[in-house]
Amino acid sequence: ATSTGKVQSIVARAQLASKGNGTTRKCIGIWLDPDGAGRRATRQLEQALKLQGYDTRIIRSTRDPKYHSNNEIRSYLTDG
Repeated sequence: ATSTGKVQSIVARAQLASKGNGTTRKCIGIWLDPDGAGRRATRQLEQALKLQGYDTRIIRSTRDPKYHSNNEIRSYLTDG
């Protein structure tokens, strides 16, 4: 399971990535494992990011993201 510390670390990285870039806020895609722990972590991460004012998009697949080819990943990321 994803700990609160890991979620806070991901939120902190999202804040750093968007700080001072002067562009329109971007949507952060969340794509974790499709098992129970991954679904719980997705909900926790989505809530934490939304509380910080980020737009989020949940990316769902039937397999762990690391088992997808680069073309499959591109397809998931652009078909939103």
